[in-house]
Amino acid sequence: MRRISLRQYPLAQGLASFPVLQAQVAAFSLTPMLLFFQWSHIKTAAAISALFILLNSLSGFLGYAISRQPIPAITWPLAITVIFGGTLGSYLGSRHLTSRLIRMPLAAVLTIAGFKLIFT
Repeated sequence: MRRISLRQYPLAQGLASFPVLQAQVAAFSLTPMLLFFQWSHIKTAAAISALFILLNSLSGFLGYAISRQPIPAITWPLAITVIFGGTLGSYLGSRHLTSRLIRMPLAAVLTIAGFKLIFT
């Protein structure tokens, strides 16, 4: 693991400073940036990204709830599914899967997210 150099810091700061694009771009680019610049190992990068996505989702849900709009009925089954999937994925990723087995699905997810970001 390397420390962030002064030349790389503006890139990280720049990605975090766009509030409108933060949810899409930061979630999409956080893990590859951590891995590319060797700021963390793959399991640590996955944990950081999972925490970022959880906090981002909770803040979006809180903002929706504060706006006093009715919460759609589909929200609760999806929330239960996400909690179950996140718990299972965290357990398997931290205890049973090797870095190579984590890298392959990560590449697939990032490829799909990249196409979605470009074409939608």
